Amino acid sequence: MTPDARAAAAMSDASAGECCARAQAESWARAEARRFAPRAPGPMMRLRVLLERLGGGLRRRSRG
Repeated sequence: MTPDARAAAAMSDASAGECCARAQAESWARAEARRFAPRAPGPMMRLRVLLERLGGGLRRRSRG
């Protein structure tokens, strides 16, 4: 292998290592974001909110 080829191989290894490290850091950041993100409301929670809105609306109309 020529010195130029060795330098090119070393540079490509270094850039591949940086790329791999960057990808791992981004993956870790996404995992942390998912871990601390508020949970999406499940079907029972959505139903409860809907019933509260409907019930609250009916109560307000019947009092007025």
